[in-house]
Amino acid sequence: MMMRLTALAVLAAALGCNSNVCTGVATCYGDQPSQCQSVPGCAPTPGCMVNPVIGQDCPMATTQNACTVSGACYWSNGVCSGPCGGAADKATCLSMPTCSWSACMGQAKSCDSYSADSCPRSPLGCYVTANQNGVIGE
Repeated sequence: MMMRLTALAVLAAALGCNSNVCTGVATCYGDQPSQCQSVPGCAPTPGCMVNPVIGQDCPMATTQNACTVSGACYWSNGVCSGPCGGAADKATCLSMPTCSWSACMGQAKSCDSYSADSCPRSPLGCYVTANQNGVIGE
């Protein structure tokens, strides 16, 4: 019996045991409103956010640690805020070095909370990749 289990483990390792996972940085960023409508928590409402290439938008962080890790955000009264939230128009937003104007706003759920089949793909957000023996790779 033990030899069979060992043989199965060796065979599984040799075959790679591939599975797909949903990974990436959850973001509501989109150039067009249609890009964010497939991302749960996002709405086609324009606004200013931290450039998603730099990192996660400040209001999406739910803990002080996650909020302050990028250096562009600050934690106050249990809420994460950043330099971009005060910009009411595109010109003001784009004049700030860490900010981008988005056609979508909201609070996207973390990518790893989805299965590969339900992964809400977005231009700069979640994507599906192979997970080989517990290691994520492309």
